[in-house]
Amino acid sequence: MQIINFSQNLLIDKNSFLFYTQSMRYAVIDIGANTVRLQVYEVTNNVPVTLFTKKIVAGLVTYIEAGRLTEKGCQKLIKVLSTHLSTVELFAVKKTFVFATASLRDIDNADEVQQAVRAKLNTELLILAQEEEAKLGYIGIALSCNAEEGCTVDIGGGSTEIVLFKNKKASVYLNLDFGSLSLYKDNVTLVLPTSQEAKKINSFVKKRIEREAALSSKVIFGIGGTIRAIGNILSEFISGNSNTRFSYDDVILLHKELLAQNPKLFRTILQVVPERVHTITPGTIIVKNILEKFKSNEVVVCNTGLREGVLLSSI
Repeated sequence: MQIINFSQNLLIDKNSFLFYTQSMRYAVIDIGANTVRLQVYEVTNNVPVTLFTKKIVAGLVTYIEAGRLTEKGCQKLIKVLSTHLSTVELFAVKKTFVFATASLRDIDNADEVQQAVRAKLNTELLILAQEEEAKLGYIGIALSCNAEEGCTVDIGGGSTEIVLFKNKKASVYLNLDFGSLSLYKDNVTLVLPTSQEAKKINSFVKKRIEREAALSSKVIFGIGGTIRAIGNILSEFISGNSNTRFSYDDVILLHKELLAQNPKLFRTILQVVPERVHTITPGTIIVKNILEKFKSNEVVVCNTGLREGVLLSSI
């Protein structure tokens, strides 16, 4: 048996030790219209590294009636948050940050939901204003993408957030009141959209986006699960494609094959992102129309975004 003398072989200089001691664990829980995601980070010298991630489908958008989250929906949210908070205890984090954006920002009883979460779980639920969301989103995006100028797009389940940046500052905010799940819920009868249903979704999205002022951006910086899913699907479906960027032509091809319900494509989707098989068509339609609206030829997929921005601004 070989005995290793750690006192001789493990050399740690002063700077390395300081680097180590500055590491700390934090958790972020992001409440979306469809899913509630937990992310646990190890943060060292203000650089977050993901240790663990877990998402639970809550479908909160389906519990909104007459502009209010129903009691059943509120209880569903509390149950999901309780599950995530129990998981967080296993990681011995310094602090947990719980936040929501349009999923709760746009409902009439947001204050009541916040109070219920506080009373049941002894946890503060932060609901970000639109400008704050854009600011924090940029902080997170800058960790993985050089987005000094351009347009960021975050497609959620119930809304789509678009922010135009110039000189590292947000200049235009667009909050579109639809997302991949809400479009599916409002237009699709069965699991997969038919060709006619997809055309109906496309017509709605196109008309809604055309209301906005004429804007342009050469590059779209995409954040969120829908755009990451499109990148992953295209990298598998098109030989040589990267999952970190894709072109307008790639999106047009994907849109065409989705409408044709290409069996090979749907096998790819089931291999890569099976949980999005029903919402990937509406999501692709949103991306297609945004690229056309902004006269953009490329989407760069950012691996960091709002969650990291919330974390770094809070610690």
